[in-house]
Amino acid sequence: LAPSAAWLAPRAGSAAAAPRRPQGLLPPGQQARPRSALSASGVEEDTSSPPQTFAECVSDAASSLLRAVDAGHKLIEVEFPPLSREVLEDPNSSAYDLSSANVRLAVKVCSKLTEQRPGFYRIVLPDRAELDIAKDSEGSYAPALNVTLNTIRNDSIGDAVSLDQILMSIFGARRSRNVVALPNTAAYLAVAYSAQELPDLEKLAEADPDVPIVLFNLKLDQLRGDLGFPAFPPKELHYRFLSRAIPAYFLLSKSYFANLPGPPFLMTFAGAVFRKYPEPWQVFLEVGNGRNRRVVQSDTRPSQNQARVAMTRALQVDGAADDKSLDVLERSFTWWEETADKAESDLWAS
Repeated sequence: LAPSAAWLAPRAGSAAAAPRRPQGLLPPGQQARPRSALSASGVEEDTSSPPQTFAECVSDAASSLLRAVDAGHKLIEVEFPPLSREVLEDPNSSAYDLSSANVRLAVKVCSKLTEQRPGFYRIVLPDRAELDIAKDSEGSYAPALNVTLNTIRNDSIGDAVSLDQILMSIFGARRSRNVVALPNTAAYLAVAYSAQELPDLEKLAEADPDVPIVLFNLKLDQLRGDLGFPAFPPKELHYRFLSRAIPAYFLLSKSYFANLPGPPFLMTFAGAVFRKYPEPWQVFLEVGNGRNRRVVQSDTRPSQNQARVAMTRALQVDGAADDKSLDVLERSFTWWEETADKAESDLWAS
């Protein structure tokens, strides 16, 4: 699926596996972390296809994360486009549009959860300011039955009692943050967190270890890319915490270009990486008229470059698959993929 008008129109048991050394996503020749080959064959007929509407995204995300919870997982990633691709690529779209859409979708997912698994579901925002914005957007701190908007911080600027606390609130100093668990919570859905605010969720996991935390549309791969830079948390945050987040529902669609040996020399195409727990990962290529074709299935999470190369090689265009740069691109990885053996868990790539 791609979050485009054609693909995503706004139409009406067992314990978790113990962490193991990461497999897949890595260059060949490194025995400690071998790279799993992606397979374009053996695709089972009963694997799910990407959703066509936001309503399907909401329903599938809720059911997938409940399956992950039932398997014993406490840190769960849910990622899908909150808006159509046209809106997301529109330069006039704002961070407020994105945040409001994510809060609205989180409310819908929580409403689905209350139907399937009664309880109190908390949508948590990074601080009091974000919370108030969400409340204004939704009209209430309790936008649905047994669903509330909250912040897990009690040291926001509004609660600061000293100049030091005010300055720390403004600049987000790590040591200033006092995170509190919320009583009688069935699950937390964390929305609109930045890389600087991710340590709060780690603290929440420590404060309330028995309650699942859902990292909801946080674009974790973008946030991971910020780790280690000045004024950002260290890369160790991924190794010890984010690596434990299992992707329960994941849909990432993007547009790409392919090099051609002759005119027009460049062509654009689009596709998506899709996972619905506990099914395998799948890579799809858009083929027009609202249709898509599955080109790869993998038991482990393909890197973004692997997915792009698989889509490019599946194009039925002369010369597109002959680009010599594809071999290099397929072996280009992010720092968290290259150093996967340092992570305490490989659930993030499972």
